[in-house]
Amino acid sequence: LEPASGLTLQTPTPRLPTPTMASSRTIHFVSLGCPKNRVDTEVMLGVSDLEGFRAVGRPEDADVVVVNTCGFIGEAKEESIEAILELSKLKESGRVRQLVVAGCLSQRYPDEMALEMPEVDHFLGSSDMLKLKDVLARPGHTPRVLVGNPADWTVRATDPRLPSLSRVFTYVKVAEGCNRTCAFCAIPTFRGKQRSRSIDDVVAECEQHLEAGVTELCLISQDTIAFGRDRKDGTDLPTLVRRIADLPKAIRELLYRHLKRIIDAWRRRTSYALDQWARWVNWARLLLGNPLVQLILILVALWWSPEHGIGVG
Repeated sequence: LEPASGLTLQTPTPRLPTPTMASSRTIHFVSLGCPKNRVDTEVMLGVSDLEGFRAVGRPEDADVVVVNTCGFIGEAKEESIEAILELSKLKESGRVRQLVVAGCLSQRYPDEMALEMPEVDHFLGSSDMLKLKDVLARPGHTPRVLVGNPADWTVRATDPRLPSLSRVFTYVKVAEGCNRTCAFCAIPTFRGKQRSRSIDDVVAECEQHLEAGVTELCLISQDTIAFGRDRKDGTDLPTLVRRIADLPKAIRELLYRHLKRIIDAWRRRTSYALDQWARWVNWARLLLGNPLVQLILILVALWWSPEHGIGVG
């Protein structure tokens, strides 16, 4: 699995499922973009293992090369295109037999890429990771463009996956897609609307990672704070975090906490506190405006000031 953006990766750690190390068929993955993309790449890594492929660290040693692209911003798209063009040279020279492009860029521009990149054998979208099985098993009998609806798939605990970062750390994607319409972001157009996993499914995946020796679980999604709101069944992030906190030897971390969600929650809490404070001030003002209350306060003040008033002998 080739590092993206200068990341130094550990040798892929065999988990979920057990790799077939003796296989003569080899595959190389390039994972570009965010940690959510890496989870998708690790699912494809698991799919390839079940099909009898052995992952190798250099593209020139692979029969099949898979590029999981990013299509978020201009620089990311350029990086993805450059990676595809560079790897296509190995295919043209005959060192690589099959070049597969997956992920956000092919989801966003499937027709354009299929037309402009004839050297690519297959295109998979951002939710088509499991379709890699067909590409590897039936390379000559599978449609070239396999870009489907991004809302058709969300990662599950039962999906094959081989984590590639570390023996003690891994990402857990708790939801897919986003319901926001930020002007700067096109993610909902190629990742779909938010689709939160069930809490039981997320916890089941966390348990699998912990059994394999992982101690740090990093929960990620496009909008992690909004986890569960799309399900309308009471699922929410605090409940998920509490369930994971009950697991033994687990360190939890949350990424992609949308700032507006936090600000809104802070405003709600602050607004409530200010409202309560204003009510107390208003009650005090009304009491102090009452002549009887004023007389009582004067008498109390005199009672506690013997040097200036009546005093108590």
